[in-house]
Amino acid sequence: MTGVSRTGKSALVAGAFDDRIAMTAPVASSGGGTPAYRFSGAGRGGKEGLTEMVQKYPNWFSPHLHQFWGQQDKLPFDEHWFIALVAPRPFISLEGTHDQNVNINGVYQSFVAAKPVFAFLHAEGRLGISFADRPHGMVQGDWDAMLAFADKFLLNKSVDRSFDQFPPELLK
Repeated sequence: MTGVSRTGKSALVAGAFDDRIAMTAPVASSGGGTPAYRFSGAGRGGKEGLTEMVQKYPNWFSPHLHQFWGQQDKLPFDEHWFIALVAPRPFISLEGTHDQNVNINGVYQSFVAAKPVFAFLHAEGRLGISFADRPHGMVQGDWDAMLAFADKFLLNKSVDRSFDQFPPELLK
């Protein structure tokens, strides 16, 4: 299951709640997608945080989310729960190094927070991340990473690349 931007958010939720989906790969899902709300938005790393998302796109989210406007720390869960719910099935987040909408630290925090669930289910390597040199959207590098990840975990093929590298200069 994959999708870009708004449909990347949908792919994340579908992968979390429908175990018929063999692999989940949101692309450029931004605010309300893979980045943790607690590490996104004004004063929290910038980009699309909870307040910005419910203000810009009030119809995209449950009205219940609106009650946490400016109060991300009071959320009963954060975006990493959706990622963790995919486990032990393969999950890869496809991000852009120049994506104007994504908070890389927010993605990193979600990735780190979901890791223990994948480890508990003996699926550590099935949690992946890949960065393509692009702004918001999808390019060939995203397809290459997604298909290599699928080859590795769905077809048991040997793949000569890792899926756990965050660009250090982007983790600020």
